[in-house]
Amino acid sequence: MKPVNLTISAWGPYKDREVIEFDNVARKGLFLISGPTGAGKTTIFDAITFALYGNVSGSIRETRQLRSDFAQPETDTYVELTFLHKGEEYRIRRTPEYERPKRKGSGMLLAKPTVLLTMPDGKEYDRLLDVKAKVEELLGLDYGQFKQISMLAQGEYTQLLVAEPKERRKILSKIFDLNIYQQLKFSLRDRERRLKEQMTELINKIDEALSAVVTDREDWLTAYRSENRNYQELSRILQELIRDDREFRRVQKERWERLEKEENAMVAEYTRARQTNQLFAQLSQVKEELSCLQSRQEETEQKKERLSSAGRARLVRPYEVAYEKAEQQQKEAEEKLGKARESWARISQEAQALELEKQKLLPEGEEHLASYLTECQERLTHISLLEEQQKQLRQTEQKLSQKQKEYLRLEAQEERKRKRYEEKDRAYRRAAIGLAAQELKDGEPCPLCGSTEHPKKARVTKEVPDEETLKRLKQEHQDIKDQLAAVQQDAAGLKGERDCTKLTVEQHLILAKVAADQDVPALRKDISHQIRDLEKLQKALRASQLKTEGQRTILEHMEEELPEAMKNLEQARKEFLKILSRQGYENPDSYRFSFLDEKTAGALDREIRSYEQQLHLAQENQKRLERETKGKEIKDLTELSKALEEKRREKQKLSKEKETLAARLEGNRRASLSLGEKLGEWDQKNDLFGKVSDLAQVTRGDGKNHLKLLFEDYVSGSYFDQVLYAANFRLRDMTTGRYELSRIDRAAHGHDSLELMVFDAHTGKYRPVRTLSGGEAFQAALSLALGTTDVIQNHMGGIEIETLFVDEGFGSLDSEALDQAVRTLMSLVEGDRLIGIISHVGELKERLDNQIEVVRTPAGSHIRT
Repeated sequence: MKPVNLTISAWGPYKDREVIEFDNVARKGLFLISGPTGAGKTTIFDAITFALYGNVSGSIRETRQLRSDFAQPETDTYVELTFLHKGEEYRIRRTPEYERPKRKGSGMLLAKPTVLLTMPDGKEYDRLLDVKAKVEELLGLDYGQFKQISMLAQGEYTQLLVAEPKERRKILSKIFDLNIYQQLKFSLRDRERRLKEQMTELINKIDEALSAVVTDREDWLTAYRSENRNYQELSRILQELIRDDREFRRVQKERWERLEKEENAMVAEYTRARQTNQLFAQLSQVKEELSCLQSRQEETEQKKERLSSAGRARLVRPYEVAYEKAEQQQKEAEEKLGKARESWARISQEAQALELEKQKLLPEGEEHLASYLTECQERLTHISLLEEQQKQLRQTEQKLSQKQKEYLRLEAQEERKRKRYEEKDRAYRRAAIGLAAQELKDGEPCPLCGSTEHPKKARVTKEVPDEETLKRLKQEHQDIKDQLAAVQQDAAGLKGERDCTKLTVEQHLILAKVAADQDVPALRKDISHQIRDLEKLQKALRASQLKTEGQRTILEHMEEELPEAMKNLEQARKEFLKILSRQGYENPDSYRFSFLDEKTAGALDREIRSYEQQLHLAQENQKRLERETKGKEIKDLTELSKALEEKRREKQKLSKEKETLAARLEGNRRASLSLGEKLGEWDQKNDLFGKVSDLAQVTRGDGKNHLKLLFEDYVSGSYFDQVLYAANFRLRDMTTGRYELSRIDRAAHGHDSLELMVFDAHTGKYRPVRTLSGGEAFQAALSLALGTTDVIQNHMGGIEIETLFVDEGFGSLDSEALDQAVRTLMSLVEGDRLIGIISHVGELKERLDNQIEVVRTPAGSHIRT
């Protein structure tokens, strides 16, 4: 990465926007950044690192503190860097998170961090994480690595030069990030411990698997009970146990198959014997059943005869039913005739009572009922209208009374208003005359009477109404008159309505035949009762007439029906007696004794057929069983059962032995599999443990580590040797071959492996680095810094550092040493590399043409090139 342009705005000590064009400032590669302490020289490098990574170099700086305290509210804080990388140009602009005054109003505003990376092809990235990843991908360095390589902070390497070995180790660990090697040592130690624990756990699992083995073999028990168990030997014995049990299982299987065949044969023999005995038992049972059935033969014949007689009786039954029906019809006809005569007598009595009531209500006769009922209904209608008109008359008279009272009230009020107005009007007129009298002069004629003498002039009273008051009083009087006229008109209308209603009431009194002093509600109630009684009588007369005519018809029909029923009964009796004689019955009682209802006859028929079927089945079964038992005899099942039971006990015993063997074999087989698996795993763990343990011992200075050095000490010594090798090239050049840095070998001299000495060619001896003068110490420290940079580049795959900053340390050099240091740095400016020296030493300004001067003022710093 090689910077081309750097823009700094409101950043740190810089108040305004500052631009550095590195192509102009650093044309020869080596340039100076000068200025007083605290002016902002190192801030330029901070701006570059912030633009690239969003971080700054100083450990005490924070991104929220980057905005310049000198900046104006309208000035934005940002850094913009244009740089070349592998011949292509990139541009990145970044702003930090900072508080700035609001541009409108008062108070502060928190500006969020932003970034924009523009690629050579114009593609842009604006997400913080994406830009960070892209920059690290381009440069191949993260922020820490870039800072370590690109900025040589002179104080750090002076400390590396003169530090104690223990402190030097910490500095090297920080520079080269050697914590990974210490972490590797701890990781190997933890891995060694975990593997040991896993191997112990595996041994426990192996012992657990062995404890599940079931056997009483002496060699197994001896090997298992040994204090130092030989697990391979135990595995071999277990395999032999499994093979022996599998062979024994094969023998058991053959024995089991033989026992099954023998048992099946015995079961077949026992089954045949039992079946034969069952046939003989069935034959004996059938003979007993047949004997019992034959004993019921006579009873069955009687049932057949009874069922035959019942069949003849069923032919007689319809005639008996017809006779019984005719007899019942005659009885019903007699009963109906009796009831009809009783009903006729009751209806006659009711008709006589109704006739008496009719004579009471209608003395003129039934023919006047309709007209009298109509007359009563019309009177009732007029009475209802009369009551309605009387009610309306009362309401009208009440309204008229209210209007009359209102008229009297308004009339009195009108009188008061009139008098009030007239009084005020007279007062006004008198006042007008008094005013005119005041204008009269003696000797001049009066405009009213013409007299020239005015002995008694009219006077003006104190209370004189104005015209507005008169108008208001006049209007109030007129309003009351209008109200009075309206009430008078309403009263006249109500009076006319009352008179009309009175006339209507008188008409309804005449039509309803009601006297003026008669109680109308009571009369209406009486007429309503009369109408109800007349209507009830009218309905009763009609019903009585219909009932009388209907009952007369029924009585005549019943008187005709009884002889016919008697005739039918005699005919049915003759036909019933005739069929009895034809079927051989002497009298009805003998027939009824033989008759069976359908249900009973059906049950008897089923009994007979069931008996015949049972008899036939028993006879056939006897024939069949006699054929099947011919030539056979009854067997003794006791001996056969005992032999079969003994065979089954033997088989059951063998089954238990098989189960025991199967369980033992399966358990031992699982134990063998587990043992083999765990032993194989243990061998792998043991092999890995040996390797890890050797490495762990080496890293902690034990075992095969003959130098007894810790791993991180060895690595830091190796890096230190590489740094010293690279540093001595430049130190010999800067000191014209006099000095060379050297690390003391602890194994040869008993010192720590990072003990540093300087070889002085003038004396041919080694001496401590602390004996170097200030200028010599600077040269040595600069050589260490450049050597460290070379080593870091080599370990990063040869990443080329195109820009390098060296911060301070030149003030301790004399003129000659300063020239040598500058020459050394100039030798590094090969190709397109840029090297910036950050220093306030005045002599450097004379030796270097390319300069960036940071000028500090009370209002903030600015850059001059």
